Amino acid sequence: MAYEDTPVPVSQSQAAINKILLKHKVLGVSWTSNVRPVRSEGINFSIEQDGRVFTIRVVAHPKSSDPQEDRRIYRVLFYHIKGMFEAIDSKVLTFQEVFLPFVVTNSGKTVAEEMLPQFAALGAPPGLDRQLQEPKK
Repeated sequence: MAYEDTPVPVSQSQAAINKILLKHKVLGVSWTSNVRPVRSEGINFSIEQDGRVFTIRVVAHPKSSDPQEDRRIYRVLFYHIKGMFEAIDSKVLTFQEVFLPFVVTNSGKTVAEEMLPQFAALGAPPGLDRQLQEPKK
């Protein structure tokens, strides 16, 4: 797994993420850490885009309660968030394309949390993948 041996403390990764977010003029940041019902670590932040304020939630689910796992999770979050903003800054992707899954909706869930139960239905019709792979005779 990526960064499984990282010596970088969680606080240093969080500080680096805060620096990226402040550069992009976020309105507020809060860190989350939950033990139940499912262990999770993550961040919520608010950012203005096109005259509207969006709350963004990025959450990861550590595989264990080992402090090394927390260090790994926060390094992954750092590089993930850094990459998201680099894609926007370099105009490879738009804000909407990058952050849509992480936008918190009126229900309190992210767009991804609302859509994931329906994800399987979005795939290709059964058998289409075989048709595309089989050469025609």
